[in-house]
Amino acid sequence: MQRHRILIGILLAGLVLRLIFALSASVEYAELGGGDIRWYLANGVALLSGQRTGISMGLPFDVSVLPTAPLYLIFVGVFLRLLSFETALVVIRFIQVGLSVATCYYAYDIVQRLAHDKRAGWLAAAILAFAPAFVLEPSNVVTESSYIFYIIGGIWAFVRAEDDAAMNWRWLLLSSVLLALATLTRAVSLLFPVGLAGLLWLSQFRQNWKQGFLAAVMFLGVYASVASTWTIYNALVYDRFVIGSAQLMPSIWRGAVENDITPQASDESLGEATYSEQTTEVIASAPIAYVKRRTRELLASYLQPHGTIGLGAESLKAMLQTWIQDDFSLTGLWRLVNGDGFFPKLLIYIWHFTGLILGLVGMWLTRTRWQISLALVGFILYTTLLHLVIFALPRYIFPAMICYWMFAAIALIRIWDWLHSP
Repeated sequence: MQRHRILIGILLAGLVLRLIFALSASVEYAELGGGDIRWYLANGVALLSGQRTGISMGLPFDVSVLPTAPLYLIFVGVFLRLLSFETALVVIRFIQVGLSVATCYYAYDIVQRLAHDKRAGWLAAAILAFAPAFVLEPSNVVTESSYIFYIIGGIWAFVRAEDDAAMNWRWLLLSSVLLALATLTRAVSLLFPVGLAGLLWLSQFRQNWKQGFLAAVMFLGVYASVASTWTIYNALVYDRFVIGSAQLMPSIWRGAVENDITPQASDESLGEATYSEQTTEVIASAPIAYVKRRTRELLASYLQPHGTIGLGAESLKAMLQTWIQDDFSLTGLWRLVNGDGFFPKLLIYIWHFTGLILGLVGMWLTRTRWQISLALVGFILYTTLLHLVIFALPRYIFPAMICYWMFAAIALIRIWDWLHSP
């Protein structure tokens, strides 16, 4: 009972922190601002309006050519159509708070199974419960909270199936459904379940390779059945073929062009060329420059913690660079620490890089439990390699940080035990 109280206390603390930020978040940025937030809200309402084209929240829409996966649009659209704008935003944020806290529980259960140590599970839950970027995220009306809930939930159910003495088909079924919902939220996870299916077969190969093969086929079959609903809907209603979303080539193109550009301005930049044609032309004309650009952008996305940009106009890296190069003095240091959001950003940076470094240590320490650890390592590698090709931002890398922090919790417990051993 005492063990349950520790976990419940951690989750309640995480819940309270998230609710504080969710309640204090403004509604004006979503109503009057631009960018992804307003686009999701406007198209969420449009998708459920029954109209093919029109104007929603001041933005033109055409639901027959929606570029993204639909699940998050449906999620926000339902509340926006049933409730007032302000009330709908509050409800959406509250639900995202619940999803975020549930992800903390996923981390606890995965880690305590991986490490055979409840202390590591509690620490993993606590790291996510108090991680500054993860606390702030549910207040943002974008796909991250939902996507992380589904993708980490799918990994959690997969681990539950793998960790049982005999193959647990119910957990495997739940895993495939949750992963399909993740793909219907953000199509970037489209091929990740294929890797999990391979891991499933490999882990069962010595004991019963036929059962492992059947389990992998069933896993992918259920996943494909749920994820293909958007494809079937578009084919029947709009005579349009789309798998997940239509953003694959635009994302590859955005990663290939020299200068970043918003999706709204992409058509003007393309001119008469297609995404494929211009991407091929850019890569063929300067392949080395393309590889350098993709590597540089990916590294920048890893080195810039998600959550720092919204805490002030000037980045911590830029403020520190200015102090070192232009005003390396006590007066300059005072201006630095009193800069816009200095201490919150510093905390996020410390949390981020500690997770990255100790996460790598935790991966090595759990190598003998590869049947479970490879599910987490696989998601990190999948996310990293995918964004080596397509456009990368810190928020796109952020879901992989959840797995880094799980491994970091195991590393911290092992370090603690080593320091306190006779």
